[in-house]
Amino acid sequence: MSAWYTSIMAKGVSKSSLLWQRFIVQVAHASMKSLQAKPRKQVIRLGKSWGQAGYKLVAKSRRDARRNVFIAYPTLAESAREVIVKESFEHFAAMMFEFMKAPVYTTEEVLGLADLEPGTEETINALIQLNKGVIGVIPHLGNFEFFARWAGCRGYDFTAVVREPDDPAFAGLVDDLRAGCNYKVVNKGNAFRPLLRTLSNGGSVGILPDQNSGDCFVPFFGMPAGTVLGPAKLAVATGAPIMPLFCTREPDDRYRIWLGDQITSAPDARSLGESELLRLTREVNIGLEKGIRRCPGQYLWMHNRFKSAFEEKNRSRWPDDIDAQAIMSRWEVSRTIK
Repeated sequence: MSAWYTSIMAKGVSKSSLLWQRFIVQVAHASMKSLQAKPRKQVIRLGKSWGQAGYKLVAKSRRDARRNVFIAYPTLAESAREVIVKESFEHFAAMMFEFMKAPVYTTEEVLGLADLEPGTEETINALIQLNKGVIGVIPHLGNFEFFARWAGCRGYDFTAVVREPDDPAFAGLVDDLRAGCNYKVVNKGNAFRPLLRTLSNGGSVGILPDQNSGDCFVPFFGMPAGTVLGPAKLAVATGAPIMPLFCTREPDDRYRIWLGDQITSAPDARSLGESELLRLTREVNIGLEKGIRRCPGQYLWMHNRFKSAFEEKNRSRWPDDIDAQAIMSRWEVSRTIK
């Protein structure tokens, strides 16, 4: 057994996850040049067809997506929820295929593929001019990888926080695909100090805070969800505003970049302690949820978002102002969905 495999197993990473990452590496290396040579529209169509296959074949991810969509939309008809699940599979496969093609895009092509909603660029520039930096919170919605590439091509001082893949070969593949994008990348586990430096220099950071965490438990689609405190801690430490950022796919496969509502820490944030961190984190989840509701078929529903919140040891950490009985009822119904 290799040293890398032994060390990763010690971290509790599943064997199936490692095998899946290795499979992606093999497929990518075998098809990269051919894929990058194809027209963009064809790459996206090919990705969607793989997403359709994934929806049919990957039972666990399909089940998790169905459960999460039910949790978010409990009153929606089952047929309508299933449309969202199918779209999610198609969208994310298409996104990953375009991620593999994107390194051959020129700066002009990247900038030409994005349309900004009115006022978006003016708002971003106004925040940058405050010289406090900008904390961008970006959900796993639309094409968040393309947004980082666009920000770099647009000339913004942008640093993205990423989770380092468990498999070194997969990590190397992803690093190669991000190379030359004119934005910086820091790994999630060692990000806080580099991000503080970026913000203190007036730069912008991008954080994807919508995956399972044990930091705190605040509402997300009406359910307590384990959520990272990182954006709130950065805002309190620096005074930088938090801005929900979105990059979603349009029907013609172009991208639309838009903003949510600005979130600002209190003037006396440091003296308020945990209560201010929780308030800011609640506002982050509210902002991300608003964006996801706008195009739910482009969200990563396959992630087990609520796992930590419903562990017995964490239920005492739920917010006091939620209806725990109704939430447990919704959770128990979701567990019966296959």
